[in-house]
Amino acid sequence: VRLMLLHHPEALVTGISFRFGFASGVFYYGGGVLVDYNGGTVSNCTFTGNSCYDNQSGGAAVGMYGGLLTHSIITNNHSRIAANNGSGANLLIWQNAVARNCLIANNTATANADKTDFNVGGVGLYGSSVLENCTVAGNSSFGTGGVKTYEANAIVRNCQIQDNASSGY
Repeated sequence: VRLMLLHHPEALVTGISFRFGFASGVFYYGGGVLVDYNGGTVSNCTFTGNSCYDNQSGGAAVGMYGGLLTHSIITNNHSRIAANNGSGANLLIWQNAVARNCLIANNTATANADKTDFNVGGVGLYGSSVLENCTVAGNSSFGTGGVKTYEANAIVRNCQIQDNASSGY
């Protein structure tokens, strides 16, 4: 069960630990939190032990279509893609969403051997999404260990991306 959905641009969630959320199903994102197109802000939160599993699911800890994630810690979450394509990142950012000043570390992602191109242990970015002043470290996946940008207009700025592992490609 997803733990929280933010659905208003002025919504603010701060200082909460999100543990053991679960997203499963086709196009089901954000096991811990889903910030939808209307946006909202998640600040100073921790995400641990969240997961997602299925076709086209992702963002085991946080899925963002809009809004801001800031000063938060995403550790020890797991994403699994079962069939077809998927977006198995533990932090998945779309459109105009922004993640800033966050730690994304020690997360894992697995997939069927033929689905590695969408499998990301750390962060996946789509559209005009932004990852800024973040540390992405110690994540692992059969596909991409650290950060993957799926579209040319995604921005990764002033980040430390280190010690991530890929056992696939």
